[in-house]
Amino acid sequence: MNNISATNRSDATSHVGTSAHSHHRGQGQGVNLLGNISLTSRLTSTGSIEYWLASTRCTFNSTVIVRFMSENATVCELLTFRALGKNLSVLNDHDNVVKLLHIAVSEVHCYIYNEYVGITNLKNYWMNTTSRSSTSQLIKFAVDVTDAMIFLNNNKYNHPALASRKVLLTDKEVCKVYDIWPSDLSQRRVEDLLQKEIVPSAWLAPETLLYGEYSEKSDVWSFGIFLWEIFSYGATPYKNCSREEIANKVEGLHRLSQPSSCSSEM
Repeated sequence: MNNISATNRSDATSHVGTSAHSHHRGQGQGVNLLGNISLTSRLTSTGSIEYWLASTRCTFNSTVIVRFMSENATVCELLTFRALGKNLSVLNDHDNVVKLLHIAVSEVHCYIYNEYVGITNLKNYWMNTTSRSSTSQLIKFAVDVTDAMIFLNNNKYNHPALASRKVLLTDKEVCKVYDIWPSDLSQRRVEDLLQKEIVPSAWLAPETLLYGEYSEKSDVWSFGIFLWEIFSYGATPYKNCSREEIANKVEGLHRLSQPSSCSSEM
Protein backbone atom coordinates (compact mmCIF):
# COMPACT_ATOMS: atom_id res chain seq x y z
CA MET A 1 0.00 0.00 0.00
CA ASN A 2 2.93 2.27 -0.54
CA ASN A 3 1.49 3.79 -3.71
CA ILE A 4 -1.83 5.20 -4.79
CA SER A 5 -1.75 3.42 -8.12
CA ALA A 6 -3.14 -0.10 -8.45
CA THR A 7 -2.53 -2.74 -11.08
CA ASN A 8 -5.63 -4.56 -12.33
CA ARG A 9 -5.45 -8.34 -12.32
CA SER A 10 -6.69 -10.12 -15.41
CA ASP A 11 -8.76 -12.57 -13.38
CA ALA A 12 -10.20 -9.84 -11.17
CA THR A 13 -13.27 -11.90 -10.35
CA SER A 14 -11.31 -14.82 -8.92
CA HIS A 15 -12.27 -15.81 -5.40
CA VAL A 16 -10.04 -16.45 -2.44
CA GLY A 17 -10.23 -20.12 -1.41
CA THR A 18 -13.23 -21.18 0.63
CA SER A 19 -11.84 -24.11 2.61
CA ALA A 20 -10.21 -22.53 5.62
CA HIS A 21 -10.30 -22.10 9.34
CA SER A 22 -11.50 -18.56 10.00
CA HIS A 23 -11.08 -16.04 12.80
CA HIS A 24 -13.71 -13.28 12.73
CA ARG A 25 -13.52 -9.81 14.19
CA GLY A 26 -15.98 -6.99 14.79
CA GLN A 27 -19.09 -6.93 12.59
CA GLY A 28 -17.70 -9.73 10.50
CA GLN A 29 -18.21 -12.21 13.33
CA GLY A 30 -20.21 -15.23 12.26
CA VAL A 31 -20.01 -14.37 8.54
CA ASN A 32 -18.42 -16.69 6.00
CA LEU A 33 -16.32 -13.94 4.49
CA LEU A 34 -14.40 -16.25 2.17
CA GLY A 35 -17.52 -17.19 0.28
CA ASN A 36 -18.40 -13.55 -0.35
CA ILE A 37 -15.22 -11.84 -1.44
CA SER A 38 -13.42 -11.27 -4.75
CA LEU A 39 -10.02 -9.75 -5.43
CA THR A 40 -10.27 -6.68 -7.67
CA SER A 41 -6.97 -4.77 -7.89
CA ARG A 42 -3.46 -5.41 -6.69
CA LEU A 43 -1.87 -2.50 -4.86
CA THR A 44 1.72 -1.58 -5.58
CA SER A 45 3.96 -3.17 -2.95
CA THR A 46 7.38 -4.70 -2.61
CA GLY A 47 8.57 -7.91 -0.99
CA SER A 48 6.81 -11.23 -0.58
CA ILE A 49 3.55 -9.87 0.87
CA GLU A 50 0.87 -8.95 -1.68
CA TYR A 51 -1.77 -6.31 -0.96
CA TRP A 52 -5.07 -6.34 -2.82
CA LEU A 53 -8.27 -4.36 -2.93
CA ALA A 54 -11.20 -6.74 -2.62
CA SER A 55 -14.96 -6.41 -2.86
CA THR A 56 -17.32 -8.16 -0.50
CA ARG A 57 -21.05 -8.70 -0.33
CA CYS A 58 -20.95 -8.87 3.45
CA THR A 59 -22.77 -6.15 5.37
CA PHE A 60 -19.86 -4.62 7.28
CA ASN A 61 -18.01 -3.18 4.29
CA SER A 62 -18.10 -3.06 0.52
CA THR A 63 -14.34 -2.79 0.04
CA VAL A 64 -11.58 -4.34 2.12
CA ILE A 65 -7.82 -4.81 1.93
CA VAL A 66 -6.56 -8.39 1.78
CA ARG A 67 -2.92 -9.41 2.11
CA PHE A 68 -1.26 -12.76 1.67
CA MET A 69 2.10 -14.22 0.73
CA SER A 70 3.12 -14.34 -2.91
CA GLU A 71 3.78 -17.56 -4.79
CA ASN A 72 7.52 -16.94 -4.43
CA ALA A 73 7.42 -16.82 -0.63
CA THR A 74 9.69 -19.20 1.25
CA VAL A 75 8.41 -21.74 3.77
CA CYS A 76 9.86 -19.59 6.56
CA GLU A 77 8.00 -16.52 5.27
CA LEU A 78 4.75 -18.49 5.06
CA LEU A 79 5.11 -19.72 8.63
CA THR A 80 5.96 -16.23 9.89
CA PHE A 81 2.92 -14.77 8.14
CA ARG A 82 0.65 -17.43 9.65
CA ALA A 83 2.06 -16.62 13.08
CA LEU A 84 1.38 -12.94 12.41
CA GLY A 85 -2.24 -13.69 11.58
CA LYS A 86 -2.67 -15.75 14.75
CA ASN A 87 -1.27 -12.91 16.88
CA LEU A 88 -3.34 -10.21 15.17
CA SER A 89 -6.56 -12.13 15.82
CA VAL A 90 -6.35 -11.39 19.56
CA LEU A 91 -5.19 -7.76 19.35
CA ASN A 92 -7.81 -5.19 20.32
CA ASP A 93 -8.80 -2.37 17.97
CA HIS A 94 -7.38 1.15 18.20
CA ASP A 95 -8.52 4.31 16.44
CA ASN A 96 -5.05 4.91 14.99
CA VAL A 97 -4.27 1.38 13.82
CA VAL A 98 -5.82 -0.06 10.66
CA LYS A 99 -8.60 -2.34 11.87
CA LEU A 100 -8.46 -6.09 11.42
CA LEU A 101 -11.72 -7.52 10.07
CA HIS A 102 -11.03 -11.17 9.44
CA ILE A 103 -8.32 -13.83 9.25
CA ALA A 104 -8.63 -17.01 7.20
CA VAL A 105 -6.12 -19.84 7.45
CA SER A 106 -6.01 -22.84 5.13
CA GLU A 107 -3.55 -25.74 5.22
CA VAL A 108 -0.96 -23.64 3.39
CA HIS A 109 -2.04 -20.03 3.08
CA CYS A 110 -3.14 -17.29 5.44
CA TYR A 111 -5.29 -14.34 4.38
CA ILE A 112 -5.53 -11.19 6.48
CA TYR A 113 -8.42 -8.78 5.84
CA ASN A 114 -8.29 -5.18 6.99
CA GLU A 115 -10.65 -2.24 6.80
CA TYR A 116 -10.37 -0.03 3.74
CA VAL A 117 -9.66 3.57 4.77
CA GLY A 118 -8.49 4.79 1.39
CA ILE A 119 -5.06 4.26 -0.13
CA THR A 120 -3.58 7.66 0.56
CA ASN A 121 -0.64 7.48 2.92
CA LEU A 122 1.00 10.52 4.47
CA LYS A 123 3.87 10.42 2.00
CA ASN A 124 1.54 10.56 -0.99
CA TYR A 125 -0.72 13.06 0.74
CA TRP A 126 2.03 15.69 0.65
CA MET A 127 3.19 14.66 -2.83
CA ASN A 128 -0.30 15.24 -4.23
CA THR A 129 -1.37 18.44 -2.47
CA THR A 130 -0.54 21.99 -3.43
CA SER A 131 -1.17 23.48 0.01
CA ARG A 132 0.96 22.91 3.08
CA SER A 133 -0.48 21.54 6.29
CA SER A 134 -0.74 23.91 9.23
CA THR A 135 1.48 23.39 12.27
CA SER A 136 -1.54 22.29 14.31
CA GLN A 137 -2.40 19.71 11.65
CA LEU A 138 1.17 18.38 11.63
CA ILE A 139 1.05 18.07 15.41
CA LYS A 140 -2.28 16.23 15.12
CA PHE A 141 -0.69 13.72 12.73
CA ALA A 142 2.20 13.25 15.17
CA VAL A 143 -0.17 12.74 18.12
CA ASP A 144 -2.21 10.16 16.18
CA VAL A 145 0.86 8.07 15.44
CA THR A 146 2.22 8.56 18.96
CA ASP A 147 -1.01 7.15 20.37
CA ALA A 148 -0.77 4.21 17.98
CA MET A 149 2.83 3.45 18.95
CA ILE A 150 2.06 3.65 22.68
CA PHE A 151 -0.84 1.23 22.16
CA LEU A 152 1.36 -1.16 20.19
CA ASN A 153 4.15 -1.04 22.76
CA ASN A 154 1.69 -1.73 25.58
CA ASN A 155 0.48 -4.79 23.69
CA LYS A 156 3.98 -6.06 22.83
CA TYR A 157 3.84 -5.02 19.19
CA ASN A 158 6.39 -3.15 17.11
CA HIS A 159 6.59 -1.29 13.84
CA PRO A 160 9.98 -1.94 12.22
CA ALA A 161 10.97 0.98 9.94
CA LEU A 162 7.98 3.18 10.75
CA ALA A 163 7.67 5.80 8.00
CA SER A 164 5.11 8.21 6.56
CA ARG A 165 4.35 5.71 3.77
CA LYS A 166 3.24 3.24 6.47
CA VAL A 167 0.59 5.62 7.82
CA LEU A 168 -2.75 5.83 6.01
CA LEU A 169 -4.91 8.95 6.14
CA THR A 170 -8.69 8.70 6.32
CA ASP A 171 -11.07 11.15 4.67
CA LYS A 172 -11.41 12.78 8.11
CA GLU A 173 -7.62 13.15 8.26
CA VAL A 174 -7.12 10.57 10.99
CA CYS A 175 -3.81 8.73 10.82
CA LYS A 176 -3.87 4.93 10.92
CA VAL A 177 -0.72 2.83 11.16
CA TYR A 178 -0.43 -0.48 9.31
CA ASP A 179 2.14 -3.24 8.85
CA ILE A 180 2.55 -3.92 12.56
CA TRP A 181 4.31 -6.96 13.98
CA PRO A 182 4.26 -8.71 17.39
CA SER A 183 7.51 -8.33 19.30
CA ASP A 184 8.49 -11.99 18.97
CA LEU A 185 8.26 -11.78 15.15
CA SER A 186 9.77 -8.32 14.67
CA GLN A 187 13.35 -9.54 14.38
CA ARG A 188 12.32 -11.83 11.50
CA ARG A 189 10.55 -8.91 9.85
CA VAL A 190 13.70 -6.80 10.14
CA GLU A 191 15.77 -9.59 8.61
CA ASP A 192 13.36 -9.60 5.66
CA LEU A 193 13.62 -5.82 5.31
CA LEU A 194 17.41 -6.00 5.27
CA GLN A 195 17.25 -8.53 2.42
CA LYS A 196 15.06 -6.35 0.21
CA GLU A 197 16.40 -4.92 -3.01
CA ILE A 198 15.54 -1.47 -1.63
CA VAL A 199 16.24 -1.40 2.10
CA PRO A 200 14.46 1.37 4.10
CA SER A 201 17.86 2.35 5.50
CA ALA A 202 16.97 5.92 6.42
CA TRP A 203 14.34 4.73 8.89
CA LEU A 204 16.33 1.96 10.55
CA ALA A 205 17.97 2.48 13.94
CA PRO A 206 21.80 2.38 14.01
CA GLU A 207 21.91 -1.03 15.70
CA THR A 208 19.61 -2.41 13.01
CA LEU A 209 21.30 -0.78 10.04
CA LEU A 210 24.84 -1.55 11.17
CA TYR A 211 24.47 -4.86 13.02
CA GLY A 212 21.04 -6.27 12.13
CA GLU A 213 19.88 -6.06 15.75
CA TYR A 214 16.39 -4.92 16.69
CA SER A 215 14.36 -4.22 19.84
CA GLU A 216 11.38 -2.10 20.83
CA LYS A 217 13.83 0.77 21.43
CA SER A 218 14.67 0.69 17.73
CA ASP A 219 11.15 1.98 17.05
CA VAL A 220 12.03 5.18 18.92
CA TRP A 221 14.65 6.02 16.28
CA SER A 222 12.25 5.26 13.43
CA PHE A 223 9.60 7.41 15.11
CA GLY A 224 12.09 10.28 15.27
CA ILE A 225 12.72 9.97 11.52
CA PHE A 226 8.96 9.86 10.98
CA LEU A 227 8.56 13.12 12.92
CA TRP A 228 11.26 14.66 10.70
CA GLU A 229 9.22 13.57 7.67
CA ILE A 230 6.07 15.16 9.07
CA PHE A 231 7.66 18.55 9.68
CA SER A 232 9.45 18.34 6.33
CA TYR A 233 6.13 17.75 4.52
CA GLY A 234 7.06 14.27 3.38
CA ALA A 235 10.63 14.96 2.28
CA THR A 236 12.89 11.92 2.02
CA PRO A 237 15.52 11.64 4.77
CA TYR A 238 19.08 11.21 3.48
CA LYS A 239 17.74 11.66 -0.05
CA ASN A 240 19.85 10.16 -2.86
CA CYS A 241 22.14 8.42 -0.35
CA SER A 242 22.92 4.72 -0.69
CA ARG A 243 22.59 2.26 2.16
CA GLU A 244 26.33 2.44 2.78
CA GLU A 245 26.33 6.24 2.73
CA ILE A 246 23.47 6.40 5.22
CA ALA A 247 25.22 3.87 7.47
CA ASN A 248 28.37 5.99 7.38
CA LYS A 249 26.45 9.15 8.21
CA VAL A 250 24.65 7.49 11.11
CA GLU A 251 27.85 5.93 12.44
CA GLY A 252 29.59 9.30 12.09
CA LEU A 253 26.83 10.94 14.19
CA HIS A 254 25.63 13.01 11.24
CA ARG A 255 22.11 14.17 11.99
CA LEU A 256 19.34 15.37 9.72
CA SER A 257 18.93 19.14 9.56
CA GLN A 258 16.13 20.83 11.47
CA PRO A 259 12.99 21.08 9.31
CA SER A 260 12.08 24.66 8.42
CA SER A 261 8.54 24.20 9.78
CA CYS A 262 9.85 23.00 13.14
CA SER A 263 10.62 25.93 15.44
CA SER A 264 13.43 25.83 17.99
CA GLU A 265 10.83 25.91 20.76
CA MET A 266 9.17 22.83 19.32
